[in-house]
Amino acid sequence: MTRAQLEASGSSGHWLDGAIEQIVFLRDRSLYQTGEVKIVSSVVKSVDALASRPTVVLTNCVDGSPVVMRYKATGKAVPVVSNDGLRHKVDAYLSFAASKTGAKMWFLTDEKVIGKC
Repeated sequence: MTRAQLEASGSSGHWLDGAIEQIVFLRDRSLYQTGEVKIVSSVVKSVDALASRPTVVLTNCVDGSPVVMRYKATGKAVPVVSNDGLRHKVDAYLSFAASKTGAKMWFLTDEKVIGKC
């Protein structure tokens, strides 16, 4: 997937930069990931509908346990040791703006881990 395709899907800002950095990290080490992160719960933290670029912050409980990092050569799982758990509370920052095609849409611009859930 190209950066243009990611932007067209509603990704931008710090979030997109981080996602691309992660993709390059995995590619350079001949790794890949399987599985999908799940949003267990989501709560609206704030809304600024009057801003020139309306924004919403959602606090999500994200479960990363279904995601497995694998070696490209063998498909075997990479042994991972984590001491911070697999569920994290994350603030997701969204902005409503015009895309490159001119259509207005919500863009995920940043995510910040704020704790565990």
